[in-house]
Amino acid sequence: AQSPASAELHLHLPSLLIPYYRQQIESESNVVHHYADLGHFLMLEGEIAEAMKVFETGLRISLRGVSAGDDGRLWSEIDRIIVKQYDYGDDDTVRQANLAVLTLLRELKKEFPSPDIMAFYTCYAICADKLNHRQEAQNIFDEAWSKWPDNRQLIALKKSRDF
Repeated sequence: AQSPASAELHLHLPSLLIPYYRQQIESESNVVHHYADLGHFLMLEGEIAEAMKVFETGLRISLRGVSAGDDGRLWSEIDRIIVKQYDYGDDDTVRQANLAVLTLLRELKKEFPSPDIMAFYTCYAICADKLNHRQEAQNIFDEAWSKWPDNRQLIALKKSRDF
């Protein structure tokens, strides 16, 4: 009943960036910002489980200390998932993503019991606290505080999360 001039057409086109970043990872496997970018686009596509696999690989490289020195970008992407800075779904999807991140961080903590990367601790503490695992969040924060006492970032986190 509508004329073609007033019709709307909505198409969902597959991202060309996902294959691009997979190729980048294949050719530069220790450049962890490629994992951040691929994980980001997978999150936007609603592929939470696949994104977590990508993040897990990149985070392991970071925690082993063998990255190309661009770890901050990857940890920042994990933080963005936790605080939902991108529109990657409704409240249930956001909760699922945060649960997946918390599960990933718990597993990494078993493998790397005392990492020397503060972002690991801050992401873990914020994520656990956000999901109402308050004691776990406090324990992780306390561990970070014992490693980096009176650190500005930790002081700010302490104030904002009441640790």
